[in-house]
Amino acid sequence: MPSTKVVPDTIRYTACGVTLRRLLSKAMIRKSIEVCYDIAEIPGLGPDDLRGALDFRNAASALIEAAVEEAGIGAWEGTEIGGGRVSFGFQVHDFERAEALVRQTVAGTEFAKIAEIERNVWDDDAADP
Repeated sequence: MPSTKVVPDTIRYTACGVTLRRLLSKAMIRKSIEVCYDIAEIPGLGPDDLRGALDFRNAASALIEAAVEEAGIGAWEGTEIGGGRVSFGFQVHDFERAEALVRQTVAGTEFAKIAEIERNVWDDDAADP
C-alpha cells in the first residue's frame, strides 16, 4: 500500500520502494463559488413558489454556466434549494475572475439581484492527521 507523507510545500508518494515528489498545486486545491438567490426576492414569485424558484434557478444557472465555460474559467458543479434560497455552484480557478464574470453576465437581467456569492475551498489531498 503506498504511503503518503505531508511535508511543507510537498507531498511524497512512496510505492514499491520508489519515492515521487510533487509540489502542491492548484490541482490538489479545489475552489468553487455558489451563487445564491433569496426566493422571496425573485421578481414575480412568492416565497412559497418553489416551482417558479426552480425554473428561475435553472435559467440563471444556464446563462451563467455558458459564460463560465466560454471564458474557460470553471465548470458547473451542482444546484440546491432550501432555507428560502435557490443556489448553484461552479468549480473555478480564480475567485475574483469568476465573481466578476457572474456579475457582468447577469447585469441588467432579471438575474441581477444575487443575494450572495459564497466561496468554498477544499484540499482533496489533505493527509489524515
